[in-house]
Amino acid sequence: MDDYQPGTDCPLYVELGDTINLVNLSYDPDGDSFTSLWEITGPNGYFSTQTTHNATILGADTAYNWGDYQVRLTVTDIHNASESKESQLSRPK
Repeated sequence: MDDYQPGTDCPLYVELGDTINLVNLSYDPDGDSFTSLWEITGPNGYFSTQTTHNATILGADTAYNWGDYQVRLTVTDIHNASESKESQLSRPK
């Protein structure tokens, strides 16, 4: 039986206001369950690690941290197969 690694996809959606919602559209082609790890870095030393399916950067965190945020999403299935995807989000001044 083949075990295919899960695929990742994390398009970034910016809501009105300062809160940034990161939506996880990852899937596992075998239908296996998987875990999610978000690693987010940004201006002024901002860093957040989240293990929820979707992630959020709260408005209180972005209020004075304008600029680029690097987002890395890693998904790992029950067979320890994993895949990561990195994206950049720019918050204009």
